[in-house]
Amino acid sequence: MPQEGSHALDGPASSPTGGTSLLQARTVNEVVKAQTNKVRLARLKGELVDRSQAIAHVFTLARAERDAWLNWPARVSAQMAATLGVDPHPMHVALEAAVRDHLQELGELRPRVD
Repeated sequence: MPQEGSHALDGPASSPTGGTSLLQARTVNEVVKAQTNKVRLARLKGELVDRSQAIAHVFTLARAERDAWLNWPARVSAQMAATLGVDPHPMHVALEAAVRDHLQELGELRPRVD
């Protein structure tokens, strides 16, 4: 039967002052060691990438994608205009404006890299 002032869930791991017990501190230490070892092993296996290099690579890929889209209207507008039987210049201007608007919208997205 629990005494007055004690709790049935109190055990040897709880501190009488409500602080961290030695057992709790050791448990936390072992968890941190295990996590550190897991990261070291992943690094040794080549499963981790450098964050700054990954961000730079994604930036390079995004820039190449943007440049490809910016060049697309010049490549296809004349053929599209011929297919549709319209003047190539207004077709090019319309496609270029639509692509720039779309890229502007995409540029407003702020993906998180955590």
